[in-house]
Amino acid sequence: MIEDILVNGPPWNTRVAVCAHDFIAGDSGDLYNNRVIAFLEIRWGRLCRWEDQEDTERVSSWDDRNRK
Repeated sequence: MIEDILVNGPPWNTRVAVCAHDFIAGDSGDLYNNRVIAFLEIRWGRLCRWEDQEDTERVSSWDDRNRK
C-alpha cells in the first residue's frame, strides 16, 4: 500500500520518493510486514536512477518460512 509520494524539482532534474507498506494480513496479526522506500531521479521524462530501501532480512525470513 503506497502511503506517500513526494515529487520535487524541475523537468530536467525531478526527484521522486515513494513510501510504501508491504504486508500480508493473517488472522492473529500480520504474517509479513515491511516498509519500502523507492527514490527515483528523472531527467526530461527519462528514469536515470532508481534506488530501493527495505529490510531484506524480513524478505529472506519470509522466503525461508514459505519454501517447500
